[in-house]
Amino acid sequence: MSGSKADILAALRGQTPAQLPVSLLGGGAWTMVQNGIGFREAALDPVRLAGAIVSTARRLGRGIVFVGGGFNNALPAALARTELVWPDPSPPVPARILPVDPSIRCRVKELAQSRTVETVQEATRRVADRLGDQFPVTMVSWGPFTVAGQVFGPQALLRLCLGNPGLLRSFTAMAQEAVLEFYRPVLDSVDIVYLAEPLASGDLISPRMFAEFVAEPLSELFSSLTGGGERAGLLHICGRTADRLQAVARIRGLSAFSFDSLVSLALARDGLAGLGMGGNIDPLLLYGAGPSEIRAGVQRALAELREHRGFVLMPGCDLAPATPWRNIEAFLSVTDEH
Repeated sequence: MSGSKADILAALRGQTPAQLPVSLLGGGAWTMVQNGIGFREAALDPVRLAGAIVSTARRLGRGIVFVGGGFNNALPAALARTELVWPDPSPPVPARILPVDPSIRCRVKELAQSRTVETVQEATRRVADRLGDQFPVTMVSWGPFTVAGQVFGPQALLRLCLGNPGLLRSFTAMAQEAVLEFYRPVLDSVDIVYLAEPLASGDLISPRMFAEFVAEPLSELFSSLTGGGERAGLLHICGRTADRLQAVARIRGLSAFSFDSLVSLALARDGLAGLGMGGNIDPLLLYGAGPSEIRAGVQRALAELREHRGFVLMPGCDLAPATPWRNIEAFLSVTDEH
């Protein structure tokens, strides 16, 4: 069976694994559905949240264990000092956004007062204690650009890119500090530091904006949190990212980049300059196709690679909550042939 902890960590560091590893990506809402619980009740009970993640990981038998998927907005909600809205089975969202005001100073210490933030951190420690010897464990967080977008609203943030870049930098610096404080309590428990920056997609900002507002905060975070390579650093960005692969490859402290089905494996391999990579299977294929169609689609994607060095086969984005288990099994089993 492929997908051992050693194989995954080797591939994420750009090395050649013994076997081609495979993993899901995120899967928070999907895990909640598999275990018949909602986000709201899980947010109040780290033992139950950890139990759902552990049981699902053991049933899958391989891959990265992502803790806190779907709870990404707990961090920006705490910074905005607002409640979360719980539209189960969808992930929670902040009840309000803050106005774009230069006088606003979100207090990072608000994180310590968030029950949901504490639940995710405690669940991460519990999952690592139970599974860390067998699976690589990580905690899910937005990156600083997306955290700032969830605090002040994505449209307002994008307008600042052109209208007030200095204010934007102050907001992303605040968000960077918050992500650092969010992750610090679990660093001894995780093998991978995982950040997602959906607002940094090529569907939303230009390569110049990515280099100017996104790359440096991520470099500082990954450099700090990965401990000089003690932990792998994994970044995921949805959508079109082919035009910023070289900028991604220059992010300091980053081990691997996870990308969408819109970016071909061959293009990513050539653009990431030896960085580890994960992707690019369309999660809609996993949701709506049958097992044989899924296997054929994965085989077509793998044919783009000359070799499997530094690559983890993963969905190109998070799973649809209702993705059938049989389809996940079909996806995971393809790599047993490689």
